[in-house]
Amino acid sequence: MTVTTAPARRVLPHERATLERAERTAQIASTIKQQIDPNVLMSLGGHDFRAAGPVVADERGGLDFAVRILPMKADGKRGSTPRIMRCRVTLTGADDYKVRVAYLNRHNIVVHYETDRGVYAEQLSRLLLALDFDGDTVLNLRLL
Repeated sequence: MTVTTAPARRVLPHERATLERAERTAQIASTIKQQIDPNVLMSLGGHDFRAAGPVVADERGGLDFAVRILPMKADGKRGSTPRIMRCRVTLTGADDYKVRVAYLNRHNIVVHYETDRGVYAEQLSRLLLALDFDGDTVLNLRLL
């Protein structure tokens, strides 16, 4: 009795490009996660880590994860219970990072914090730790 197997299917060029892009995005996400201090991730309650593909042309990809942060209320004060928010750290073409923290509130996306200025790898942990703050501002300015 002989077993015959079907010949392996060739990978088409557009499939190869998609696979390479997915591998590159996963590698960028892994690098970003390694650059963030694990104690900072524990402080924020970081979980549900995902590789995030580029959204605009200037971006290369990034890391998307959930964090627990006290939200700001409409009156400008902090809430009393933490809310799960999505944090996206995105690598730009200039080899720096953009950070965006947002959450969903009754079908509306509320941006808790967003920066377009260049955040470098050595500043990333400090910035994320500054988000874990219970004062009247979004960031703890003493940590920046």
